[in-house]
Amino acid sequence: MSTAPAEKGDQHVARSSVPRSHVTRSAHNEVVVKVFISSPIGDYGHYRAAAQEAIETLGHQVVRAEDFPASAGTPQQACLAAVRDSDLVVLLMGELYGVPQLSGLSATHEEYREARERKPVLVFVESGVTREPAQEAFLEEVQAWATGHFRAS
Repeated sequence: MSTAPAEKGDQHVARSSVPRSHVTRSAHNEVVVKVFISSPIGDYGHYRAAAQEAIETLGHQVVRAEDFPASAGTPQQACLAAVRDSDLVVLLMGELYGVPQLSGLSATHEEYREARERKPVLVFVESGVTREPAQEAFLEEVQAWATGHFRAS
């Protein structure tokens, strides 16, 4: 699915559409898309809540790490499995990168890398903030001409 250049506030999905075999339907035969919200959790709570409200208003299912039940697996395993099981990823980017994990990447960065070749990713970037250097580098990766995504700010 191709996208046109972004206008301020537009939302774009790059790379592909949601696979038909992965989409579920509601009792009224409406398409229900499982949407994983990816961002640092602590300082982005209000943005995550706004994304959740918008997704649910559209009748889709929100998947967020803070809603996961207790599990025998690691948080990394649970989050990356949820990314794989979702139909779409909403990536929220602001000033903070997050805590680097054993991979050297933040959890959000790992989630993005898990999704980028397999799922549509909608990217929303907070404007008017000074980003941490690691977050700036992450944003450059997300926006890369050949491998990145259009974004809204």
